[in-house]
Amino acid sequence: MVAKLNLGCHCFKLDGFCNIDIDPEVKPDMLLDLKHLSDCFDPNTIDFIHAGHILEHMPSGDALKLLNDCFTILKPCCSMLVIVPNYEIATKVCEWPMAEKVILANGDHKQIYNDKKLLELFKASSFTYFYNIGINNIPYMIYSDRNNPMPDPWQSTMLAIKL
Repeated sequence: MVAKLNLGCHCFKLDGFCNIDIDPEVKPDMLLDLKHLSDCFDPNTIDFIHAGHILEHMPSGDALKLLNDCFTILKPCCSMLVIVPNYEIATKVCEWPMAEKVILANGDHKQIYNDKKLLELFKASSFTYFYNIGINNIPYMIYSDRNNPMPDPWQSTMLAIKL
């Protein structure tokens, strides 16, 4: 059986994944503070991890710990996909009220990212193979407008592979 995790799922649950969130209101498959992820899964047991829009909600030390924990629980030759809002792109493609919402999320974001900062975070992690694959290359991407299902252009992506 393929073991896939959707970390910080909120209301965007993915079929075939174990959808994990800290908020009981969203009724995740697993209620979990991601600081304890490695306590719940054995090393080398997970095939794929989707981490969409969670790193920006964590202090930098917690974000790095999460990446390292994900590296530990992933099986060799398996991967993790990270998606974060990119403040540089948001300020270029969005009008200011929307850009401010993307960047600050009403104060919920602890960090802001651009491609360079996301790359630096991965360089500091246990991963040695990671690639910015582009938001348009993700077939099951989360859309802000269900009537116009195009990926929001202000997002950065990183695919990391455990070898």
